[in-house]
Amino acid sequence: MPCPLCLNNSTQLYAHAIQNDYFECLNCSYVFKDRNKLLEAKIEKSRYDNHNNDSVDQGYVDFLNRLILPLNERLHRPSKGLDFGCGPGPTLSLEMAKLGHDVKDYDIYYADDKSLLVEEGYDFVTSTEVWEHFYSPYEDIRRCWSLVKPGGLLGVMTYFLPEDKDKFNNWWYLRDETHVGFFNEDVFTFIAKELGASIEIINRQVVILKKDL
Repeated sequence: MPCPLCLNNSTQLYAHAIQNDYFECLNCSYVFKDRNKLLEAKIEKSRYDNHNNDSVDQGYVDFLNRLILPLNERLHRPSKGLDFGCGPGPTLSLEMAKLGHDVKDYDIYYADDKSLLVEEGYDFVTSTEVWEHFYSPYEDIRRCWSLVKPGGLLGVMTYFLPEDKDKFNNWWYLRDETHVGFFNEDVFTFIAKELGASIEIINRQVVILKKDL
């Protein structure tokens, strides 16, 4: 099964877990769910409709701060940004506004205003708990990157693969059937090289890519 991130054919079975096969790319290290088991859009959206994350949930705000705080430290104020994949309860944009930034919300299901997808239109783009949902990461990651101005930042949040492969089968992240692709430091290093980006791996959940001038 070809790798949906780098399009290379050098893949192998990584694990069988929760009645699904997962494959590993030998070129970029991306791990992905069997593409024959992806949900239809209507069913996928119904799963997202059950998410309860919103701006009045302090726990969710604290979670987003794992990206917001280091990103804010690297931005001039005010900066113009886009939250790519904001979900049904946009929150990051509100929190960034409190810090003096102007952030628009985009989501394919909940805020599908394609006029916001302006090439090199933003000082920064955020994508929190979104990349693991990408059905076509090769195209989707490049779309996110295309929105960032030269000198701008792309902030990503997604949980890294367990360092111990034996823990993958019981990894809680797999219980969400909309999670179909998984990253680690090697994958992000590959992505940065492909995009020509500078990279900062803040921790095993937060990565910031910079588009050089």
